[in-house]
This record gives sequence, structure tokens and C-alpha cells, in this order.
Amino acid sequence: MSGPVRLMSSIALTAVIGACAKEASIAQVSGGCADVYKAQVCTFASMKGATVLEVGATVPIASIENSPTVEAMA
Repeated sequence: MSGPVRLMSSIALTAVIGACAKEASIAQVSGGCADVYKAQVCTFASMKGATVLEVGATVPIASIENSPTVEAMA
């Protein structure tokens, strides 16, 4: 085989092998939880490999209802 044909064959083989590589799965990561105004507030994240896809917090309505109407600013 000539040089250019061998090069093109190598590139095509590399592309096929790369296309068959397994993609990283999405992982659900639980963060910390804390009591906030008599309710449990928890955090979480979704990750794909080392990439963060989303972050969030679960805030129960009880935490909002039990919060003080007036609080001093920090």
C-alpha cells in the first residue's frame, strides 16, 4: 500500500474505534442535608464523568412556612 492510502486507512480505523468508545454514564450525587426552620433541606448534583450537568436543592414547603417573617440581615 502506498503512504496516503495507509494514512487514510489508519484515520478511518481510528474513527471507527473512537465511535465505539463507551460514553460516560450520568451519575446522581447526593450532597449535604441540614435542618432549616424545622425541615430538612438537601442538595444534589448530576454529573457525566467530570462534567457537572445540574445542581439543585430540595427545599420542603415546611421550611418556607416556618421561616420568620422578619429576620436581621447578616
